[in-house]
Amino acid sequence: MCWPTFMPGRRQAEGLLQYSGGSFAGYVQNFVSDVGIIICISQALKVKVAMPYELVWEPEGVLNRLSGVVSAREFIRSIEKIQGAPQFHEASYVINDFSDVTEREIGQQALEHLAAFHFGVLAYHPNCRMIFVTNDQEFTALINKALGSTKFSSYPVQVLPTLAEARDWLADQPDPNLQSAFMSLRGMYPPEGY
Repeated sequence: MCWPTFMPGRRQAEGLLQYSGGSFAGYVQNFVSDVGIIICISQALKVKVAMPYELVWEPEGVLNRLSGVVSAREFIRSIEKIQGAPQFHEASYVINDFSDVTEREIGQQALEHLAAFHFGVLAYHPNCRMIFVTNDQEFTALINKALGSTKFSSYPVQVLPTLAEARDWLADQPDPNLQSAFMSLRGMYPPEGY
């Protein structure tokens, strides 16, 4: 049973809030059309929403496993969740695995938004790599154009066709923490001929 926070009468609410074996969407439509918009808190109703991504935190980074139809909004939301997580500060990589994606609705504008987002996060976490796993040549070109441009130069970005190749590429890379320390020391001294 769910009791709304605003209702003309409790007896009217009881009739509206009975879940009668129909769909949750039908329940909500009947509830809203008969009573108006009401904020309702319920322990009894649990709605599962299939997300097109799964975040798998690993010891040194995160695997963003995407599947099905992925919109630009859902992809950006997955990146926001990754970069907003406390574990992200220690992550040395993010693998965005598009292997199981059947349709993507991610274009140039979304990837440029992602580039700007990475650029902003770079200030507090410079030691990360972004890897995309996809066989889609058009998507690969979009990624390279948006994230590889010098306009919003941020994290190193690599696009590879398989997850195994992505992991092999990561294993061959130098430790980003050591590389970052070297780069910051290099910037402390004036350039030659100054």
